[in-house]
Amino acid sequence: MHLVSPHRCRRSALLCCVTLVVCCLASPSSWAARLVDYEHASRVGLQRAWFAQIEVDRARDRVDHWVLHDQRLYAATSGGKLHVLNTETGETVWKTRIGQRDRTLLQPAASREQVAVINGSQLILLDGNDGRLLWSRQLDGAPAAGPALNEKYVFATLLNGRIAAYRIDEPNEPPWYYQSVGHVYLPPTASATVVTWSNDRGYFYVGNADELRVMFRMETGDQIATTPATITPHWYVAAMDGYVYSIDELSSHKQWRFSTGASITSKPVAAAGMVFVASGKSRLHAIDAVTGKAIWQAENVLQFVSLGQHHVYGADQRGRLTLLDRQTGNLMNRLELAADTTPIINDRSDRIFLVDPYGLVQCLHEVGTDQPIYYRQQMVDEEGDQPSSPVEENPFAAEPATDEPADDADDQPDEEENPFDDFDQFGE
Repeated sequence: MHLVSPHRCRRSALLCCVTLVVCCLASPSSWAARLVDYEHASRVGLQRAWFAQIEVDRARDRVDHWVLHDQRLYAATSGGKLHVLNTETGETVWKTRIGQRDRTLLQPAASREQVAVINGSQLILLDGNDGRLLWSRQLDGAPAAGPALNEKYVFATLLNGRIAAYRIDEPNEPPWYYQSVGHVYLPPTASATVVTWSNDRGYFYVGNADELRVMFRMETGDQIATTPATITPHWYVAAMDGYVYSIDELSSHKQWRFSTGASITSKPVAAAGMVFVASGKSRLHAIDAVTGKAIWQAENVLQFVSLGQHHVYGADQRGRLTLLDRQTGNLMNRLELAADTTPIINDRSDRIFLVDPYGLVQCLHEVGTDQPIYYRQQMVDEEGDQPSSPVEENPFAAEPATDEPADDADDQPDEEENPFDDFDQFGE
């Protein structure tokens, strides 16, 4: 019989512990190894405001959807959980499990008071303050994407190309249907006055969200692969024909179109009087939101991330955070990120949110900007106070608004090619 000495047993146990610690640190589930450290952040003029870890069963689940709305960040997991964070502090506002685990949880939508989600073919409405279930009902068709939400209705995209509108206060009533041709694969977008959606045939629709009717549609030159941006009352639609289209939501009046020279699949962002869009050539364009004129373009930027006080932030092909001069678009610096770490597109504030599939969230901002700069109207509190951070104006806007297209021959179409001739008007 072979005996093992106590000394060798202790040495083996110690070796196992060290191996376990090393494995844990090297594991993608170890948040410490995935954080942007302070030294690297400060070298590019950034600092970390906070970080948080979403509850995820790392053995089998991932975070599938991240959604920013007002001062909330919503994380929906493949395990059917919805976790809500305060974007200024990183604190958990509430968390809940939704529906059945074996059914797909689509991208959630939020308004001031409610949160809407689709689990399988079940439409679920939650109280936005505490996650309490308000109601649940079966959709009248197979869902194609996540919902949209305003103060009165939940809008659901169905595979047959229809948009179903369900009353929040009367969920058992039959829905109203917006009819459109083709198939719809993207979530609709909704405001207090309109609901918009696009389809696989290149049509962009604008419907009245109060009287529930289609107002008009615009035909682009190709499919629309991403949701639009907005600075009320204008919508900015990017299509795979390489153009960004500016449309007035209430009058359908043409504003301008801008050519990027390559197909667009990345979501455009409208903030501080500018429109940012990344084209298929990994080129980020900054466009004046009023005139449609080019402000600058930056090479090797795959998508817009955030607009800071001094820099525009993007992501490059290698997943690095790219820092561009806000005035010129010139490359200033880059920040390496951990594997699987990606930035969220933020059109609401100057904050940079870095996330990964395992639930780690990091919030960065420029050194010296301890208070967020908001570019879109935030929620009004119960006393009626307005947000403390002002909404910035476009510093590049030197010309008054005009209905005429910009005179940049390379970026603007000839008159005979005006795509807005394809507007379809709808009556009552």
